[in-house]
Amino acid sequence: MVIEQLVLGGAAVAFAAGIGGITGFGFALISTPLLLLLGLPLPTVVVLNLACGAATRLMVVIRLRQQLDHLRIRTLVLGAVPGMAVGWFLIDRVDSALLERAVGTAVLVAALALALSRPTGRRFGHSASFGVGSLAGLLGVVGSLNGVPPAVMYAREGGTSVSALADMAAFLVVSSALSAALVVLAHPGNLTPVLVGAVCWLPAALVVTALSTTIALRLPTQTFRTAVIVLVAAGGLTVLLAAV
Repeated sequence: MVIEQLVLGGAAVAFAAGIGGITGFGFALISTPLLLLLGLPLPTVVVLNLACGAATRLMVVIRLRQQLDHLRIRTLVLGAVPGMAVGWFLIDRVDSALLERAVGTAVLVAALALALSRPTGRRFGHSASFGVGSLAGLLGVVGSLNGVPPAVMYAREGGTSVSALADMAAFLVVSSALSAALVVLAHPGNLTPVLVGAVCWLPAALVVTALSTTIALRLPTQTFRTAVIVLVAAGGLTVLLAAV
């Protein structure tokens, strides 16, 4: 990385950490297009996002550990494994620009579906949660966007923002670590810039996450849901623009 990429990348990651702290999942949605615009290759961006995202979410898990739904988290993580396998298969066999467009389109569709629907007040069953985890695993490997499917699920259910923040954080810590390992195995040459970026950017990202999570815990449920919809749509659009 050159100096300009380190400085601007640090600002992008800090901003993404703030959004991620408020919504519980938006870190990669913000940082992915910004880091791609700085000229970093997609595999490097994916691993950086997953590593920084896992570290910032771990803070939230520790803070909200009493709110965790362990059965739901296990179901999501188990579902993510086959999705990660599919993503690992695709990442070296499909053009990266095509993958970016596909990810952006999928995210926009999810945002539209969520905006046009109302919270059901009902929890997803185990099979549906497993499917959400599988889609999250796939998106995590190909675009570091593993937080989008669970966020859509929790917004669709209409539960409290605190429970959503806790469960998504725990899921993202585990799935991000696994996804990052798969991408590094597929592209071992990207490990050096990942380590440099993580060392330079993580301290500020952790501080911003702590502050923004405090704000998130005070948000009404409807405000939280609206923030999720807006952020999902914005993230999908920016990924599509970055792929042009």
